[in-house]
Formats: sequence, structure tokens, C-alpha cells
Amino acid sequence: MGSEVFVTANPTAGDGKTGELSHKLVEALSRLQVPTTLKTASSAGESKELARLAIAEGSDVIVACGGDGTVHEIINGIKPFPGSTVTPVLAVLPAGRYNDFSTSISLPDSPIKLAVAIKTGNTKKIDLGKVGERFFATVATLGFDSEVAEYVDSGAPPFFLSGVLSYLYGLLIKLPRYQFPEIRIRTNLSVFQGRILLSAVGNTDRYGGGFLICPGARIDDGLLNLCIVRKISRLQVLKVLPKVFYGQHVSHSKVSLETFSNMSVALVSTDKQEHLRIWVWADGERAALLSAEVETTFEVIANAISVAIT
Repeated sequence: MGSEVFVTANPTAGDGKTGELSHKLVEALSRLQVPTTLKTASSAGESKELARLAIAEGSDVIVACGGDGTVHEIINGIKPFPGSTVTPVLAVLPAGRYNDFSTSISLPDSPIKLAVAIKTGNTKKIDLGKVGERFFATVATLGFDSEVAEYVDSGAPPFFLSGVLSYLYGLLIKLPRYQFPEIRIRTNLSVFQGRILLSAVGNTDRYGGGFLICPGARIDDGLLNLCIVRKISRLQVLKVLPKVFYGQHVSHSKVSLETFSNMSVALVSTDKQEHLRIWVWADGERAALLSAEVETTFEVIANAISVAIT
């Protein structure tokens, strides 16, 4: 496939194993006589710039060695690249804290398998979501889980907790004082206004290390899935959220699901919410900031990018 593979490794992903994995991938590609360049991101956000560098240098395949956050950065480096007539293939070597993107579409899970997939040129077209000006591959969320994500991202949980455990710790810390925001959601099919626990938009069915928030969401159907969990008691939150691991939360009377192609979200203007700001998180990264009466748009970009598969 093509003439050049560009490998971007995120050294902070997972347990720091990206260095070893990325070098194994380069060695495997070399044995298959595939020219390869390896770059290591030195700071948050640099993977996006490295992806743009790869495009400028004519790379046909860009490899994300890391987790969902690394994938997020790289697709945002690939998609809006000005003046580009060719969109390179995305390849993913999962090595992050969360690898929900890879899990959702069963991508190659080892350097050798990925090298073979790149060499043989097997690809699959997938959709991307877009919130504001940011593209996302898995799930974009706002409300309680994004507030917990803010807490976990700040490094507040104890150092010995990671992944899902750090999220559960954050959940217990943030729940007692959580204020259920009132939002307005307009899709091309419906309108909702009310107080929510959370709202999630899924290009894939899962996020956060396996939370099955949008059961049935498919990455290649030209649609996004919307899950709204309306305001419930804090005791009910503790009962409902564990069910998200298995997608069983959808049976609750305060949970609704639908599919859409475009949507807008805004905080409803009230005295309490006049100065409220809420981050939308996508692929485990900050993606857009909601404020009162300012609409933030969501849309699906069908067949947006090709991904290397086995």
C-alpha cells in the first residue's frame, strides 16, 4: 500500500508501552519492505500536528499508536487539512488507557497483524462524528459523565486507580453535588428540552473502557445514535450506571434512544445557568464548550475515512 507509512506514538498512552509497540511495528513493516517513518509526540495535541506533517510529506498511511485520545488527535489532523486532495488511510495500534475505537470494529491488535494489514492494503470505510469543528470516532458526551471526565483528567483520583476504576471513583465524588443541567436538543427528527443526567452521541456503541452507552450504534451506517438519560434521583443514578456496562440502561423509563444525521444542542437560559459552561467530551478529549442559548451542532460525516483492517 502506497510508498510511505507514518507512525505516530503517544508516549503517555496506556502504561507507556507505546514505545516498544511502535518499534515492533516499524520492524515488522521493514521486514515487509514497507518504508516507514516513526515520530513520537512530546506533548498533548502534538499527534494532530504530526498527522498534518505526514500528509505534507505524502504519507499514504498514518498509524495511531495509542488509545482513543490519540486516534482523536490524528483524525482531526487528517480531515480538515487544507488543500489536500488525498485522505490517507488511518491505521491503529491500540495501546491506550481506553481502546474503544479498536474494540468496536475489531482492528488488528498486534504490530505484526497491523503490518500485514497495511502491506496487503485491506481497508474499511467508516463514518466520523463532528461536534462543532471537531471530528470524533467513538462517542461524544455531555453532562454527568463529562463532569466526571473533567475530574479524572485533572489527576484528582488516587494515583493507584486507573481506567474504569478512576472513573468510578470520580463518579462517587461528583455525584452528591451534581446539578442536572437543562438542555435543548433538536435533531432532524425530534426536539427535547429538559434536565438531564447525561446525553451521549455515539458513532460507536461504547466509550470509557467498555461502557455500552449507545447499543446498536454502527460506525458505517451513515447515522449517529443519541442516548438521553433524563434527570433521576441520585440513588437511581447508582442503580442505572452499572447497567451501562451491558447496555441494559436502555430499559429505564428515563432513558431514550434515537438515530439522527444532524443535531444541535444548547443550554437553556435560566438564572442558574446564565453563566454555566459545560464541556462536550469526545473520544475522551475536550471537544466543544456549551453555553446558554448558543447552539452547538453535531453531524455525521459518512464514509469519512478508510481504516486498515485484517
